[in-house]
Order: sequence, then structure tokens, then C-alpha cells
Amino acid sequence: MDEFARLTTLANERFDAYLDALGEGTPKHKVEFSQRITTCWALIYYRRHVVRLSPYVFLLPTEQLRHASHWSELDATLRHEAAHAAQFARTGETGHSNGFHGLLAKLGVDASGECDLGPENVAFRYVYSCPTCDVTWRRRLPLRGNWSCGQCAPGGYADQHRMVLVQELGSPRMRLAGNHDRVQAAIQEAEMEHGPLRPRVRVR
Repeated sequence: MDEFARLTTLANERFDAYLDALGEGTPKHKVEFSQRITTCWALIYYRRHVVRLSPYVFLLPTEQLRHASHWSELDATLRHEAAHAAQFARTGETGHSNGFHGLLAKLGVDASGECDLGPENVAFRYVYSCPTCDVTWRRRLPLRGNWSCGQCAPGGYADQHRMVLVQELGSPRMRLAGNHDRVQAAIQEAEMEHGPLRPRVRVR
């Protein structure tokens, strides 16, 4: 998608601004999107100075986003990873320490330190359901063998509660290609912003 080239540029500009806001000493990082990231919003490679974002955030409709828009979701992710990059450069720490949270606060983020960014596995392809209680499982890979609902049959298999395939979606990459409008909206929102920081957001 050509739109991702522009979005990648904007993400790099924003990440640079966040590192600048945290002070000197953190190496410049490269931000890129990777379709291989399917179980979280981002991964940071500390020694390679690379941040990879999952494009699959765009598979979620706006009403399911924690931060109300796709760009806001990406922006919160960039702040999170910038704090990680800065903390690692200063102390070698990679976790959600008090120092990490202090850096997040400088970027206008309140965080609990628990599941700050997900994971939100939106790159699923198969949806299974229990015929008894209608609980659903979303999976990237199909189930092999017989599996029953853990709620209705805890501790063992029960054929009457066998999980059945109710929906098989197209591949995440194919579904992503049909979301040009969401990507364009994120670009427009990012381009309309002024300055490196936005009002405080809550990252759960």
C-alpha cells in the first residue's frame, strides 16, 4: 500500500520528536511497519535501533480502539516505544520500571505498566464458537484435533461442547489491503497535528 510510505515517514518524524523530548543520549531509531507482527502493536529491537509497528491495527474499526482513532493508537505506541528506547539507552533496562514510567510521563502518557499496548491479536483468520455458550476463539491458525469449550467442559474434552468453525476470513494481508480509507484518515490526522506532544492520554 502506497499510503504506508507516507505513514512511515510521519511515524519516524514523531518518534524522533519523542526522543528529542526525552533529552539527549538515545540513538536515532528507524521506525517501520512489518506484516509479520500479529500479536502486539509493536516490537523494539534495542541494539539494532529499530521499532517495528504492526499494520494490523487498521483491521480494527474505530469504535474498538482504546484511543478513538488509528493515528492516536499508533501515536500512543510510538510514545511507549520511545520511552523504552530512552530507558534502555540510559540504564540497559527493557521492562516497565519506575524509570520507564517516568519517561512516559514526560511524553504525556499515564500507564499502569500492565498490558500497556495489548496485545491485540487482530490478525486472526479463523473464528471458532462453542455451541452451548457461544463463547468464541479467534485464531491465526486452524485448530487441529478435537477441542471443547473450557468454560462448559473444564478439565477435559466433551463432545457436546466441541468448538466449531463459524467463520474463516481472508488472510490479514488481503484484509489490510481493503482498508485504504483508515490509513488515509490516520495520515490526515497526523499531518494536521502541530508540535511533538499531544494532550495526556491514558494507556491501559
